[in-house]
Amino acid sequence: MIDSLLINLEKAKKLNYMKKLNLKEKSYALITFHRRSNVDKKEDLEKLIKIINYFGKYIKIFFSNSSKNKKKMLRNINYWKN
Repeated sequence: MIDSLLINLEKAKKLNYMKKLNLKEKSYALITFHRRSNVDKKEDLEKLIKIINYFGKYIKIFFSNSSKNKKKMLRNINYWKN
């Protein structure tokens, strides 16, 4: 993963999202649930969501997720609602 970051860092800087989204340094968080274990168990996912909600009161949070994880997460959330 660090290799991907280093390879694409300069390209990402040129996109200038900080300015486009009116962000200041250290005023936001970027998170991802790239590990399936984060979305497979209801209890683990609930803990993570509570943590995100807590910090979301203080900083902007951007969430990046793979389409495969997103489908699994949404399926689990719908299952848990019933």
